[in-house]
Amino acid sequence: MQIPLMIPISISTTHPAIPGHFPGMPVVPAALLLDEITYRLAQATDLDINAAKQIRFIAPLEPGQQLDVRYQQKNPAEYRFIGTEKGSPVVKGVLNYTVTEPKYVPPASPGKSAETVDSCDIQTSREVTDLYQHLPHSGRMCLLQQVLTCDTQGITCLANPDHLQPLNRGGQLPSWAALEYAAQALAFHGLLSLRERSQQSPKAFGKAMIIGVREMVCYRPQINELQPCQIEVTLQAQQPQAASCTFTLKQDQLLVSSGQFNILYETTT
Repeated sequence: MQIPLMIPISISTTHPAIPGHFPGMPVVPAALLLDEITYRLAQATDLDINAAKQIRFIAPLEPGQQLDVRYQQKNPAEYRFIGTEKGSPVVKGVLNYTVTEPKYVPPASPGKSAETVDSCDIQTSREVTDLYQHLPHSGRMCLLQQVLTCDTQGITCLANPDHLQPLNRGGQLPSWAALEYAAQALAFHGLLSLRERSQQSPKAFGKAMIIGVREMVCYRPQINELQPCQIEVTLQAQQPQAASCTFTLKQDQLLVSSGQFNILYETTT
């Protein structure tokens, strides 16, 4: 297909993910936007789009705004796209189909490194709820239930998705939602690191925006809502208000999705 596809996309102000992301300043989650962009391309081409790379989120998209997405085929299984709002770029990147098989991921070896931050071990849902009070998320967009491990290099969290999850599409939770799970896990890491360094309560994150996805592969089309998820995030680089990390989301030791993304955030006193 050589003729570019042009598909308008709009995330309704009544979408269940909007009230909790972010309260008072609603922004369409990057994971939801990426899922919608890939879903529309899959519908138009009958390709099982399951991989993304070189994704740049140039500007935030507010609910109700129309995003005009132009797809250009580069080879039989790959498309470049750019989404604009009133002519201004919002997001662009590359989507494709790649042959994947479920991958077994062995459990991490027990024990912690000498650099492990003990205060990052959160064992109760109450403490996780307290952490969410410092993030711009609320309601069912608070996706994580437990922090399993945390050290200077990364964090592992547990989530229990269900059919009421706001990123659910038509009764199924797409694997692209893993991006939001990973972003929230990274935010937890940032909060807990701040607490450890200052020996005080975590500061609040006023904004936390995914600005790019270097790569992401979905090994399964959906996240099984009947099984707990384990989300592992590993820092690759960090600056005062930005970070780059890799992530995996797995269920029953099988890899559901993995990738690398960049995030920009600001803290408030």
